[in-house]
Amino acid sequence: MNLQQKKWQAACTAVEQLQALDITVCNVYMATKSPVITIEPHPNLPLTAPFTEIAVRQAAGDLVRIRTGMFAGCTVRWITGKHIHDTPKTH
Repeated sequence: MNLQQKKWQAACTAVEQLQALDITVCNVYMATKSPVITIEPHPNLPLTAPFTEIAVRQAAGDLVRIRTGMFAGCTVRWITGKHIHDTPKTH
């Protein structure tokens, strides 16, 4: 089994484990270091390391925080909520 196949096997295993925890998986793709799994937010996600905020981006007109953590050898990402600005939008 080559490295790419091992990564996909890890992703499949992680997805099965997440689904067994009643966590909705939205997307899976391969990145350079590890598979990346996007999930719906979940309060009891058992990560192997503390999550970190990786980006703030514009989505459907709202700024959102995207967080990431490691689970079963895969990177897991989820949106945690709106980022609040001090100034209102004027346009």
